[in-house]
Amino acid sequence: MEIIKDSVRRKEIVDTYFGYFEAYARRDWDAMVSYFDGNFTMVGTGVDEKTHQLEETLATMKREFAQAPAPITYETKNLEVFEIGDDVAVLMISMDVCLHNIEGIVECPNNRSTVILRQTDTGWKLVHGHWSQPDRDIDVGESVPYRLLKKRSLELEEKVAERTREIEAQKERLEKLNRTKNKLFSVIGHDLRAPFNSLLGFSRMLVDDYDTFTQEEVAEFIRTINKQAGKAYGLLDNLLHWAKSQDDKIFIQSGKNSDAQACGGGQQLFESHCR
Repeated sequence: MEIIKDSVRRKEIVDTYFGYFEAYARRDWDAMVSYFDGNFTMVGTGVDEKTHQLEETLATMKREFAQAPAPITYETKNLEVFEIGDDVAVLMISMDVCLHNIEGIVECPNNRSTVILRQTDTGWKLVHGHWSQPDRDIDVGESVPYRLLKKRSLELEEKVAERTREIEAQKERLEKLNRTKNKLFSVIGHDLRAPFNSLLGFSRMLVDDYDTFTQEEVAEFIRTINKQAGKAYGLLDNLLHWAKSQDDKIFIQSGKNSDAQACGGGQQLFESHCR
């Protein structure tokens, strides 16, 4: 087997092969079949791609077209042409191929092909093809890893669904936080004002009319101011703790001193507004 040195003869063979492969790549069935000899056979990448008759070859290729119907892309890396006698040639080629499947893209780097061509009255024809790129992911009945691609597609769909659920959960939490914010503002605007009104009222009376009150009255005012300050502090402290415990995982326990008791009262008041 010798390398063809006749450039014209070599070009005829190469043009025949690429005429076939271009038709194959764009999924032009009739144009592709026109390059086949009447006894064209093949051994392919798939574990069951081995044919002995033209009908078997055509059936196998139809299956591939059905599983990967979109045009493929390729890049030729190496090409050699040999001759065996006057009317038989062998073409060896390696290329990177991308199969475009309905479930995704299959990259086939370094795909190696050996093709036997025979010269007939109508030109060169493909007699036998050997496509070499075994893939452990290809199963019986597949020309491309169809089941693997389908599995990957299902996994991707599940990831999308999971992410969608996460987004929905985040949305629900944001809505809950927004409701919490509104409740906080409601409490701040209403319940927290009351003790401060008392604080301001009694302290203003002491500032403006201190000399008119007896010592006993002044002491009573101070006790009232202290009590209202405790309530205000308790409400505010409870408000902050409640805001941090909206995941229902933190339990707020009432304190034991008078301020904590005021806080407990404030908590009840606050929670009554937030239910």
